Amino acid sequence: MKDLSKGIEVKKRQRYSKEFVIEIMAEVANIGVMAASRKNHIPFSTVSTWLKEYAKEYEEIKIKTKDTFIAKANEVITKYLAHLLDENVIKATSGRDSAIIIGTLRDKISLEKGEPTERIGTDNDITGILWRKIKEPGD
Repeated sequence: MKDLSKGIEVKKRQRYSKEFVIEIMAEVANIGVMAASRKNHIPFSTVSTWLKEYAKEYEEIKIKTKDTFIAKANEVITKYLAHLLDENVIKATSGRDSAIIIGTLRDKISLEKGEPTERIGTDNDITGILWRKIKEPGD
């Protein structure tokens, strides 16, 4: 009988540890299933199956990832606002550019928290205060 397996590479099924799967799911939460599967050379279908099998763990990872994003975004906003309060920066920075950066970050945070992204009045929040400070030179 002729050996048909000669010259044919037979791949064995690879087993992954739960820790490895959790690491991949953290990447999925950040960059998506397709990107994570390509980056790690794992079939898309395998990663998709893991998301179903470890749905509870994935939800916890997504919450942690979201909380980390919100904390980092708030840190950037705080640093940027402090930077903007410098008199030289106020004179050199376009109010439009500052408003776009701050507004974009605030909207992203609000979306992540599930809050509405529309602001009705800005008189008492930091964006409104900054806007008035930028518009009123010489104070």
